[in-house]
Amino acid sequence: MPILDSLLKDKNPFIVKQSIEYYRKAINQTYIDDLKKIFPSFTPALAKIGNHHDNSIREMSLQVLGLLKGRLGAEIEKFIGDFNQQKLDKIIESAGEYQLTKYDKPRIKKKTKKVVENKAEASGDAVMSFDNASKPK
Repeated sequence: MPILDSLLKDKNPFIVKQSIEYYRKAINQTYIDDLKKIFPSFTPALAKIGNHHDNSIREMSLQVLGLLKGRLGAEIEKFIGDFNQQKLDKIIESAGEYQLTKYDKPRIKKKTKKVVENKAEASGDAVMSFDNASKPK
């Protein structure tokens, strides 16, 4: 996401922190099926600032990555695999603090198909049958 990348590179730490906070809230309030589709687009940028020189920014980033790990599990491993053990411990700690919410269920429930026994109900048309029809003489 180019916008996230540019905000995270901003020289003003306040801008960077606000951007991370925005993503934390968005991740918290995104249904899991949607989050699984979009997380690869912004997780590399969050992982990149996990090595930021400002400790408070780095901590916020690791906490958000922990939130992602808490919600998605092993799916984010490829994004955090290069971190040292201390940072991984912080991510795992943050993941352990995550509590399930309504957003951890899919937003769109899968529809089940109804089995239609009567042919007329399936098409909506009337169906005539000639079971006892007699042959013309």
